Amino acid sequence: MLMLYVTLSSSWPATVVGVATVALLGIFYAATDGVFAALASAELVEETRATGLATVSTLNDAGKMIASFAFGLLWSTGRPAAGVIQMFQIVLLVALAIVAVVLWPLLKTRPAHDHA
Repeated sequence: MLMLYVTLSSSWPATVVGVATVALLGIFYAATDGVFAALASAELVEETRATGLATVSTLNDAGKMIASFAFGLLWSTGRPAAGVIQMFQIVLLVALAIVAVVLWPLLKTRPAHDHA
């Protein structure tokens, strides 16, 4: 996703930016949506797996929608681009900190799998 933002802010020709945007966005979704489903299915019991996966997917997509709306709102207020980028960086750091706090206990308690 970072590479997508760099591409969008570049001065490359529109055709290159368009093709790169589609490719990078596809790579982002391929690298994240499947990972969320795999992590969730490993934690859910078989009886509630379908409901759990639907909930994870719905919340993930709702988060993307809210983030898109918030970024569009900031962008359309006429603030300078530097202010929007600074706000984005702050929100990104806060989100990473929250994810780290939530996932750290899960990583410490998961048993090691034998891949032999």
